[in-house]
Amino acid sequence: MKLSVVIPCFNEMGTICQVVEAVKASPVKDCEIIIVDDEHIKFLS
Repeated sequence: MKLSVVIPCFNEMGTICQVVEAVKASPVKDCEIIIVDDEHIKFLS
């Protein structure tokens, strides 16, 4: 089974790492993480 997670992001510099780590810690090891950034602040690029 593959897990796909889309994470919308708007000025979430303080929590985005926690969210990604929580997804990576899921029991499903085949996962893709898609972060959608509105480019308000350029910390993800």
